[in-house]
Amino acid sequence: TRNHSRSVARWSVRLGRAMGLRRDLLYEMHLAGLMHDIGKIGVPDEVLLKPGRLTPQEVLAVQAHVEWSYSIISPITSLKQVSAIVRHHHERFDGKGYPDRLGGADIPLGARIMAVVDMFVAMTEDRPYRQGLPIETAVAELRRVAGTQIDPTCMEAFLDLLRGDGLLASGGDINIDNTGLG
Repeated sequence: TRNHSRSVARWSVRLGRAMGLRRDLLYEMHLAGLMHDIGKIGVPDEVLLKPGRLTPQEVLAVQAHVEWSYSIISPITSLKQVSAIVRHHHERFDGKGYPDRLGGADIPLGARIMAVVDMFVAMTEDRPYRQGLPIETAVAELRRVAGTQIDPTCMEAFLDLLRGDGLLASGGDINIDNTGLG
C-alpha cells in the first residue's frame, strides 16, 4: 500500500491547498495520507488480496483498520489531528460510515478531503486482484456518491483539480489526451 498511501498524501495536500487549508493543516494532511492505512498490518493478506467478495467477518476485519491505525498514531501527542483524520476517513457524509457514524460537518474536514481522494486513488490504481478503473468511470462513481458517501463540496474541488491537470475537460468529459495521475 506504500504507493497508494503516497498518492493519497499527494492528492490530499493538493486538494487541501485548493480548498484553502493553512500550511500546518496541509502538513497534517500529508502525514495522514501516508499513515491512513497503517492499521492494515492487522488485516491478513488473504483478506486484503482476496479477489472475490468478502465475507461479513472479512469486511469487519478490513473496517477495523481505521481503529487500529488510530490506536497506533493517537498516543503521539503531536499527531492528534492526524490521528483524527485517519480515524474518520471512512465516515460517510450521510452518517452511515465507520467507525463512529459521523456525518456532514461532524466529520473533520481533513477526513472528508481524504475520503474523496482515497476513493478515487483506490478505484484508479491497479490492485493484485483487479485492474484500475478508467478515470471516467471513477469520476462517474464520485459523482454518484456525492452527498451520501462523500462531501459534494470536496468532490467538486477535486474535479476542479483534475480539470486543472487536463485529466477532465471543462465540460466534465475526460480528456483522453492525458493519462495517468502523475
